[in-house]
Amino acid sequence: YSSGTKTAYFQVPGTVTDISDDGYSATISASLPSKTSSGSRTITYTGDYYAVYPAISENSTQSNNANVSTALKSEQTATASTFANNVNLAAAKSTDKSSFHFQNLCALLSFTLDTDVKSATLTSNSQTPMSGGTATISFSGDNPAMGLSGASLSPSVKLTGGLAKDTKYYFVVYPGEYQDGFTLEFEDND
Repeated sequence: YSSGTKTAYFQVPGTVTDISDDGYSATISASLPSKTSSGSRTITYTGDYYAVYPAISENSTQSNNANVSTALKSEQTATASTFANNVNLAAAKSTDKSSFHFQNLCALLSFTLDTDVKSATLTSNSQTPMSGGTATISFSGDNPAMGLSGASLSPSVKLTGGLAKDTKYYFVVYPGEYQDGFTLEFEDND
């Protein structure tokens, strides 16, 4: 829900005073009520509220359901013992804008290294999309659903920023069936 120009319609009594001979046009006279107040009004919103993490600025509504488009980054920052901020897609729907129960929409793959490396890349051997493209989150039911599309879908995800040994790291990927498994490649510091 966002603020903006609101248009109000009122039903007022009117009288048809002139009808053309062909019956296709008429003159209607009506007395509009006088303006009785000025200033702002509080509008109470009674629909559903939708929330997506990470926060995005675009959304669209189609056939009474909210659909929000976003994407999972193909290059993510390696963060010790967790995943990077603003990466793991999650969504929630609520009738009360102060209480949301977010549901994760992506999958996580964790690993620990026995040496320091510069970066790590996870690639789907079956070319199943792991990141990129457009992720359209639909709120048509109680649980959010996600569909993937676009030419920039990528079968890989790369962690950058240096990864230290004996530390757990996480790739965030689109959920999918990786029937042929995946390959994990490391770039060492040399």
